[in-house]
Amino acid sequence: MKTFCKLTEAEFDAFSRSYRPATFLQSVPMARSQQERGSQIAYYGIKDGSEVVAAGLFTLTPFRRFFRIASAFGGMLMDYSNEEDLAILYEGLRQEFSRSRVAQVRILPYFNLIERDIDGEIVEGGYDNHELVTKLKTAGFHHHGYQNHYNTTDSRWFFQKDISQITTPDELLASFGGQNRWATRKTQKLGIQVRDLSLDELDQFDRILEHTADRREFMNRGIDYYRSIYHCFVPSGEARFLLAELDLDHYEAQLQELRQTQVEELRESERRFASKPTNKMENRIRTAQEAIDGFDDKLAELKRDLRPKGPVIPLAAAVFLRYVGSVTYLFSGAYSEYLHFNAPYAIQWEAMNWALENKADIYDFYGTEGAFCGAKDEGVYHFKKGFGGFVVEKPGIFSLNPNPGLYKFLSRVSDIDRE
Repeated sequence: MKTFCKLTEAEFDAFSRSYRPATFLQSVPMARSQQERGSQIAYYGIKDGSEVVAAGLFTLTPFRRFFRIASAFGGMLMDYSNEEDLAILYEGLRQEFSRSRVAQVRILPYFNLIERDIDGEIVEGGYDNHELVTKLKTAGFHHHGYQNHYNTTDSRWFFQKDISQITTPDELLASFGGQNRWATRKTQKLGIQVRDLSLDELDQFDRILEHTADRREFMNRGIDYYRSIYHCFVPSGEARFLLAELDLDHYEAQLQELRQTQVEELRESERRFASKPTNKMENRIRTAQEAIDGFDDKLAELKRDLRPKGPVIPLAAAVFLRYVGSVTYLFSGAYSEYLHFNAPYAIQWEAMNWALENKADIYDFYGTEGAFCGAKDEGVYHFKKGFGGFVVEKPGIFSLNPNPGLYKFLSRVSDIDRE
């Protein structure tokens, strides 16, 4: 017999790590991170006898000071085609939260809605899970519609890359688009170095994110959030805070080496042109000289602008979470004055190789937006698209109101469904 019940942390952890597709949003490390930041959490599920067949991590957040909203971000973890389980879930959540000041219970399922390609176009003959939306609504859940939010909790649009068939760094690089392949190689030539940040260095990470938040007009989560993620994911090897930086001594040596290669090319081309003038040799001379001039400009910039800030300059940073079969690119930032070094590409290269080493199936670039959802700014989407992959559409928010009277009252003084 199936029953709705509270789950222990151990029961939830075991189910969460065995469920596919898994998500860090529905994990014990994320629950502990939320608790560390002051949130109340609870685990609920459905058991068939003693076996857990559905599970969800719920976070209770304050609403209008005296009330709360219970949300299962990335959950429930369950078979949404099972109408019996959906009915048990609805009634169990309704009864559980009717005894408290919870104004609304929200679930944000992690299943993909309809198959889309790299451009966000629907794949003909691909999967279509709209039937699951219908089943949720039939069970009693209210669907908040197909919104185009771009944030970390209720986004509709994501970008992912299937890396299950990629086994080597060479294969990984070959899977990139031309621009991203070139930019990645450039960071390697210039010696952009990527390393893990320690807990004591997270203030540096926060400064980079704050700078980027100001430039791109989004809200920085703040140092307390990053510390909680670090505490709860890094010790188990399930997160990395990566910093890309420029070692100026190494950078100068690389520039000098690359310049010398062009000097030798120039001398050889001039020698061959002197013995037999051709348009080809003339073009090679011009190209080599332009490259030398470019390296001279970089060396002058190094001496004039970079040395006073050295010997090592932070360029960009990002945090990645590894959970079961996926690695997720969660947050990142970069100093605008150093964007020409392409440091974010070096960070992605490090993180993707980490995903390969851990035999991940999916590299999740997380939220995105583009023309396919009416967005005008496609910069973030094009950056992610250049690594190869596909657009993912999620079904959005579903909710129930365990205290109809309370919900009716709050609807009069606020737009609760939008908050």
